[in-house]
Amino acid sequence: MIGGLDDKTVLVIAKQVCTDKQLQVVQLREAGKGWKASALILGVGPDTVRDHYRAAVLKILKEADRVQALRGNPAGPAPSAARGPGRDRAS
Repeated sequence: MIGGLDDKTVLVIAKQVCTDKQLQVVQLREAGKGWKASALILGVGPDTVRDHYRAAVLKILKEADRVQALRGNPAGPAPSAARGPGRDRAS
């Protein structure tokens, strides 16, 4: 779960706005894989996996906020605390 969005919504948005590597990282993280396991699967370092994940989270939250604004959702955008650095970790 990212920014209060359910897993299905996150994956739908990720498919629309993320690069292939970012999408792969999001899918692995949603499946419960850790940084090191994801890095081994993708053949990159754990820091690279974190970078891809953080970039994907920012894109996903930005798109979710944009869609909410277009729909005129009275709930408003996701709270900024949910988008801060280091708060996007599932573990």
